[in-house]
Amino acid sequence: MSFRDSCINAMKMADDDPNYIGVVCRFNANDKLIVITRNDEYGGPPSKPETSSDELQLSPSTRMRLKPLRDRIKKYLKPAYLPSADRDVNHWETVKHSIASGTSDYSMEARILYEIKYVKVGLVGPEWLEAAETQVMNEALERVEAQLRAARAKAAACPERERLICEQQLQSAVTDTYDEIHGSASMYPAQYVQAENNGGLPGGHAEENLIGIWPAAVRDLKLEMVELFVTRMPCPDKSSGFLMSNTAYKEGCINKLIQLVAATPDAKFHITYYQIINSDLQAMSKKWADRGFPSNRVKFERIEMPQ
Repeated sequence: MSFRDSCINAMKMADDDPNYIGVVCRFNANDKLIVITRNDEYGGPPSKPETSSDELQLSPSTRMRLKPLRDRIKKYLKPAYLPSADRDVNHWETVKHSIASGTSDYSMEARILYEIKYVKVGLVGPEWLEAAETQVMNEALERVEAQLRAARAKAAACPERERLICEQQLQSAVTDTYDEIHGSASMYPAQYVQAENNGGLPGGHAEENLIGIWPAAVRDLKLEMVELFVTRMPCPDKSSGFLMSNTAYKEGCINKLIQLVAATPDAKFHITYYQIINSDLQAMSKKWADRGFPSNRVKFERIEMPQ
C-alpha cells in the first residue's frame, strides 16, 4: 500500500473510531519504507507496528515512564513560595537537624567552654572536652527549639488568605516553568527527571510507539526525508515522559516529536495531522511546534481527507 493510501486508510479509521490515533511514517519517499503505529492503553505492551516491507527492523526499545513533571516542578519550587512563617519553621527545623546530626560544628565554642569551665579547675582531658561539646550542643538545641516553637506558633496563626495567595503564586510559577521547558529539543533539568517506581507503563500514544521503534527502523538508513502523518494533532502534555536510550523524552507527543527531529539533524521532515483537539490544547501544541521545529527542516501543517 502506498503512503497516500495508508494515510487515507488511517483517516477513515480515525473518523470511524474516536479513540483511534494512528501514525504513518515514510522514509526517503520510498513506499517500501513505511511504518504504521497506533495508540494503545498504558499498562499493556505496545501494539505491534505494521510495515510495508521486511527491509525495516522494528524491534522496540525499552522505555521507562517518568513521574508527572508538574508534580516534580511544584516540589522543587514550593519552598520559595511558602508563607514567611512557614519558611521560618523550615529554617529552624533544618538548623535543629544539623545540630542533632552533628553536621553543625561547635568545636570552637566547646574549646572555649572547656578552657574556662574545666581547665581552670584542673579538669583536663578528652572526657572533659567531650563534656564541653555536649553542653554546647545541648544549649544550642535549646535555643533552636525556642525559635522553632515561636516559628510554629506564628505559622499556626498565618491568615488563610496569605496561604491562598502563596499557593496561587506557586501554581502560576509551575505553569510558567512548565511552559518554558517545552517546545525545545533540550532535555528536562536533571532535578525534574525521576522514573516511576514500577518502571512505568510501556503502552502509549501512536507517536510514542513510533519513537519506541525508531532507532531500529532507521539504523541502516541514510535519512534524507521523513514524511510523518498523525491522524490527530499531537498532544501537548497528555502523554507522560519516558527514558529511552539515555534520552529523557518530554511529556506531550508534540514535544517528543520536536526531540526526535533534533536527534535526526540530516533529514527534512514533513509532519501533517488530520483531526484537531480541544482548542486550548490545540493552541498549546501549535505554540510549541512553532517554537521547537526548525523552520528550515520541518514543515508542520494540517491536511484534509483527499477527494
